[in-house]
Amino acid sequence: MLDDPAFSYQHMAKTFGLTRQRIAQLANELSINGSRRYRQRESMRMLHRAPRVIKVEYPPGIRSVINKIKRSG
Repeated sequence: MLDDPAFSYQHMAKTFGLTRQRIAQLANELSINGSRRYRQRESMRMLHRAPRVIKVEYPPGIRSVINKIKRSG
């Protein structure tokens, strides 16, 4: 579970009946970097988030620039 960033320390603590701090201590003893795990969990969360679509009507000047960029690739 410590190798899989999908599991948080809180989840592991509830599963095994320990505290988050104790799970973090065990991870440190096993040379597992907690900050790296946190960054991996956050990046996984961002990848699985549904994209937001903002429907804003841009002014004609900005719309022409967007269209030109799209045409040029």
